[in-house]
Amino acid sequence: MLYLTIGIACILFYQISLLRRQSVSPKERRLALSVTGVAFVFGTISIFWPEWVNPSQAIRLLFEPIQNFIIQG
Repeated sequence: MLYLTIGIACILFYQISLLRRQSVSPKERRLALSVTGVAFVFGTISIFWPEWVNPSQAIRLLFEPIQNFIIQG
C-alpha cells in the first residue's frame, strides 16, 4: 500500500506540474486528476480485495453457456 501511495503521489505531482506548465482549462485539470484518483482507488481495491478485480468470473459468465452449448451440441 505504501508503494502504491508513493507511486500515485509521484504521478500526481508530475501531472500537476505538467498541467501548470501548459496552462490547461479547469475542465481538463479535473479530468486528469479524476483519472489519477480512479487509478488510486482501483489499485487500493486490487490490494485489499483482489477477487473484485479478477476477470475470471466475467469470462466464465460469458463463455460457460457457449461451452455448454458446444459440449451438448
